[in-house]
Amino acid sequence: MDDIHEFPSRRAHPRFKLTAPVRVRWSEEGTEREVLGLTRDISETGIFVDCSSSFRPGLGLEVWLEINLPGLREDWAGLQLCSVGTVVRTEQIGKCPGFAVGAKFELPE
Repeated sequence: MDDIHEFPSRRAHPRFKLTAPVRVRWSEEGTEREVLGLTRDISETGIFVDCSSSFRPGLGLEVWLEINLPGLREDWAGLQLCSVGTVVRTEQIGKCPGFAVGAKFELPE
């Protein structure tokens, strides 16, 4: 059964398809949790994460994101984008769970 939950869409920025590793951390009921996944798309103010596990943050939870982007050339170092955001949508379509996070991205110092 497909199960989709979301807040009303307020998308103001275009999304770009991007597949990159992402680490998502959050605290739930006093327990620190973490899941690894891949980005599906990204915008200036949000990201969608596909994960291979049904274990994921719930709607409305605050999450910490670390996205590892590869270098544009083989001899260039990659880049890590970090942000804190809120889960604004969850999806369970077949065996592919995922979630959307509203977040602003910044470079680490």
